Order: sequence, then C-alpha cells, then structure tokens
Amino acid sequence: MKRHQTKYPGVFYRLVDRLGGPGQERMYYVVFKKDGKLVEEKAGRQYANRMTEGKASRIRAQLIEGRRKTRKEMREEAKAKDTRWTFDRLAAAYFESLEATLQELQGPVG
Repeated sequence: MKRHQTKYPGVFYRLVDRLGGPGQERMYYVVFKKDGKLVEEKAGRQYANRMTEGKASRIRAQLIEGRRKTRKEMREEAKAKDTRWTFDRLAAAYFESLEATLQELQGPVG
C-alpha cells in the first residue's frame, strides 16, 4: 500500500477497503519519535471514525506531549488489568489451596 502525504508533518494516509460500505476510505497514520524510537500509530479511518488530516495531526501532538497513550501502552495496561486480583479470582485461588491442603492432611486413601 502506498503512503500518501498530507499537508501536516508526520501525518499520512493509505487507501483501504471501506468498512460497511462499497469502495475505499483513507486510513490515517501518525509518525513521531518516542524515547529515541520512531513510532507509527493508526489515527483512524476517514468514514468509520470521521477522521480528518487535522484531527490526525492533533492526535499526533497529544501523543508527542504524552497526553494520549499509544495503542501499545493501552494494550499493556489492559493486560496488566487482567492480572489484578478480583474477588472471584481470589476466592477461586483460596478454595483451590484449601482443597489441596485438605487432601494433604487426609493423606493417601487406601
């Protein structure tokens, strides 16, 4: 897929198949440096997300300033959230350990 430049620095788009309709739409991407590494991030789709070049540029500015998290950071947060203890998980772990302890105390059956 070919990159098409826009008048905004660090913003480009690619033509992709349109979701929920015939034809194609623009998928906007932003490029910036974070911690010395070049990061390319999806900003949104022309019709599905009502994305424009200007909105993509504002998203890029927010990402650079740290006011918005990258998609990778959001995925890592969601993954970390899944590993947190909830009441259900805590109760399940407790009952599993209780059952194992009871089996140890009873010893071999037979």
